Amino acid sequence: MADELVLDLQQLKEKADLTQAGDEANMRGNMVHSIAAMCKMFELFNGWQVANVATQNKLLTHTEKLQAESNHLWTEQTRAKESKGGERSASESKAISALKTYSSDRTSFKNWNDKFINAMDQLHTGTRHVMKIVREKLDVEKYDMPDSAWLEAKILVELHTQREYSLEKLEKDMYYTLVEKTEDEALVRVNAVEEGQGLKAYQRLYCWFAGTSGLALHDKLRTVMSPTAVKREEDISDAVDKWMDQVKILESHGPTCQLGPVFKTTALQLLLNNFRDQFEHMTDSIPKNMDEEGKFEMLIKKILEFATKRRLEAVHKRK
Repeated sequence: MADELVLDLQQLKEKADLTQAGDEANMRGNMVHSIAAMCKMFELFNGWQVANVATQNKLLTHTEKLQAESNHLWTEQTRAKESKGGERSASESKAISALKTYSSDRTSFKNWNDKFINAMDQLHTGTRHVMKIVREKLDVEKYDMPDSAWLEAKILVELHTQREYSLEKLEKDMYYTLVEKTEDEALVRVNAVEEGQGLKAYQRLYCWFAGTSGLALHDKLRTVMSPTAVKREEDISDAVDKWMDQVKILESHGPTCQLGPVFKTTALQLLLNNFRDQFEHMTDSIPKNMDEEGKFEMLIKKILEFATKRRLEAVHKRK
């Protein structure tokens, strides 16, 4: 029985030798699984037990040999990719190239920053998680962070993604991008650090343009909690989207600026003050046994569905 399995294995191996090098690792990896599947099939359906030591060793030897060859091919392919420049630099990235230049407008910094981080994450997977941790610390400390804080973020991301993350490569590409994609006052902040210090340059830029005083935060909170009531049903969707963006901006300033679902629901009630009956109908239709966060998410969904319907009806009437 073992001879038949080895013969099948050898036939598969000969077929694999005719494939290109790029396909061999996958082909031979599948062979290993095929051997295990064949053995399991005999055990389950024919009552066959691999009891003979010589038979076991014969199968194991061929399986380990193919696995070793598969690992070797994978290593060679990886080295070949790296030698050909498998990792792109910022200057070669389409995402970085498409990023618009930031011209020091404070009101547009958040949107630009989100796109900047998204582009860096395309270049270095895991950057979005790193920057989330970093921004939370910057919102508290307000200025330069020690290198240990970046290292802590790196370790947390590696644990989350189960892959190595290079701060050195991030810093190099971040500095290049910030120099190329900022101008005026923003570029002055970037150039204030030593050449190549991309992490520190980003900190300076973020703290200068995203930093908010206590008075400014109070104004943001007041805007979120006391929104102007919508007058027309077809305008509800845009008003809710704008309000949710304001909430996101407020909450980006740290844990102390997080709003609970009850407070956000109260704010929405003020936003839809001219449509009290519809609002009460939507809130009453939400199951009472849901947690507050779940109720709020369902309320948002119902409001947007209602608003979309009314907008389409308004468009139809105009035609």
